[in-house]
Amino acid sequence: MIVPGQATLTGFRDRSFDVEIVIEVNDAAKDLTGLAIVADIKRSLSSAAPIETFTVGRTSEAIGVITLTLTAVQMLALEAGKYRYDIKITDDQYLEGAFIVRDTVSR
Repeated sequence: MIVPGQATLTGFRDRSFDVEIVIEVNDAAKDLTGLAIVADIKRSLSSAAPIETFTVGRTSEAIGVITLTLTAVQMLALEAGKYRYDIKITDDQYLEGAFIVRDTVSR
């Protein structure tokens, strides 16, 4: 079993969100070719079902690079606040943490 890494991600309600992530195991990039990848957002760790799911782009899967994306419509549907997310790759959890959604004053 892999101990998942921790990272906090922050997005703004008035725009789309995307971040590029490199998945590594023991300081080496993980080959993600052909593996199932799911990245969900939940209100809390104890929530049964996700409230949103990232689109996972396979930027350079052979060297472990993926992109997580939420559209502007998806971001606007989330209330400002702190959520939890994780990235699971073929049943192992590789990254988890807080997903913070912020309101903006100016538009």
